[in-house]
Amino acid sequence: MTFKQALRELDIEDYSERIKASNRTKDYVTIAENLRYPEWFRKWFEATVKLAEEKWDHPDDVFQNILRLLKEGGDPDKNKSRFMTISVP
Repeated sequence: MTFKQALRELDIEDYSERIKASNRTKDYVTIAENLRYPEWFRKWFEATVKLAEEKWDHPDDVFQNILRLLKEGGDPDKNKSRFMTISVP
């Protein structure tokens, strides 16, 4: 799967430039290839980006850490395991 295909699968193509700037494009391919139910991803992703923009000192770091955030439970503010539908090696 290509980076472009991954973004299409995750419905976040409009974030392409910001994600490319993070130099972590392979993480998004990994997510797209392993996420069992990608339908909820965009809503979670946008909420995560918004939270980072409001609370993080360096909000663009969210794009570099999206896989870690997802693996740790999906909620960067509360760290709850709501979205553990991903299996990553």
